[in-house]
Amino acid sequence: MDIMNGSYAQTHFPCKLWDAGEKGLTLSAFEWEEDRKTLIYGQVDYMYGEALYKPEMKEGNPIRLYSLDEITEIFCKLGLRICNSFADFSGKPSSDNDIQLMVYSIRE
Repeated sequence: MDIMNGSYAQTHFPCKLWDAGEKGLTLSAFEWEEDRKTLIYGQVDYMYGEALYKPEMKEGNPIRLYSLDEITEIFCKLGLRICNSFADFSGKPSSDNDIQLMVYSIRE
């Protein structure tokens, strides 16, 4: 299972990021609703050569994120045991400072 790590979001969001693309810039905003453990994401695209304007973020659907502890609890109730968790496909062990959480589990 590959998910976005809720523990990462809790410590690193809210934040705004700029991304330079081939045709323009994208401003992405990540907000974190602690009480609902939900990520709110929005973005605005600016094409090169156009005047910049005050961004109006268009929100997407809220996304519920889970920490490794929450996933462990949920899997246990389903009869699954987490054998290991990774931060990426290289096999790096996961931590709260990694945005990606990959979980390997087996049925007990």
